Amino acid sequence: MAVTEAIDKAWGWHRLPLPLALAVLEGIRMRMRQQNLYDPATPPYDREMKPAVPEDDRYLARRTADGTFNDLRDPAMGSVEMRFGRNVPLAQTSPQAESDFLEPNPRTISNELLARDAFIPATTLNLTAAAWL
Repeated sequence: MAVTEAIDKAWGWHRLPLPLALAVLEGIRMRMRQQNLYDPATPPYDREMKPAVPEDDRYLARRTADGTFNDLRDPAMGSVEMRFGRNVPLAQTSPQAESDFLEPNPRTISNELLARDAFIPATTLNLTAAAWL
């Protein structure tokens, strides 16, 4: 992993031949999982409690509606009602009581600043922007 990071810093993975670029990306991904992502799963979730395997084999090549079996090594990861990985250990986050959220609440600020009550036409937009999109 250290070698792949050094290669990425020296040349950039996007400038490498495809097989080497994929190897570098895999090394970077492994390092990030090792040092940056924390598993927030809390009881009663248990890695031994795996979702029931569907009767047919379609889950091996297609996504399921509830998100199970997206990762065959951990079928519950990313499924309905499962938590996402975090960049901060759970012990260092703020408590989950409603009163313990940030003040002022970032969502309230976002809604106040960014929400539009009425349509605001773009008077300086032309067809060049449409072609660009």
